[in-house]
Amino acid sequence: MCQALRVKWSRQRYIEIMLNDWPKMQGIYLQHFIGGALCLPAVLGYTDSWAANLACLGVLSEMGW
Repeated sequence: MCQALRVKWSRQRYIEIMLNDWPKMQGIYLQHFIGGALCLPAVLGYTDSWAANLACLGVLSEMGW
């Protein structure tokens, strides 16, 4: 993997970095999932005000990140 990415880390160093970043990445995935889920009703075509309000919250969530 390190050779494919042209990174001069050892395998142990690469695993250490990935394990260190894992909790942060899970938070990022969760935030994007929630932001996308808030936009889903508007994407599916609901035209009520609640769908637009949720979409605005989803966009603000993504922009705030």
